[in-house]
Amino acid sequence: MYINYVTKESYTGENINLLRKSGYEGEFITFKQAFEIGGVVPKGTKSVASLIRMINNDDPKKPYFKRFAVFHISQIEFNKEEKNDS
Repeated sequence: MYINYVTKESYTGENINLLRKSGYEGEFITFKQAFEIGGVVPKGTKSVASLIRMINNDDPKKPYFKRFAVFHISQIEFNKEEKNDS
């Protein structure tokens, strides 16, 4: 299972294949999400995948795709209180 640590939503489509290739399973998080909940990505840590998300702009006929680097939750450092509260 491949889910987002913060939203608890499952990844879908091609993103599942990208995560599967990483060799990790379970929960993943973006740098921004980790920062927002008090987590730290240690310096030099490499993301496990670059996921794709469709973004709709003002013209629904011309959506664009944005890439997001994600980390496996085991790569993130938390204070014990912060991880337990999430």
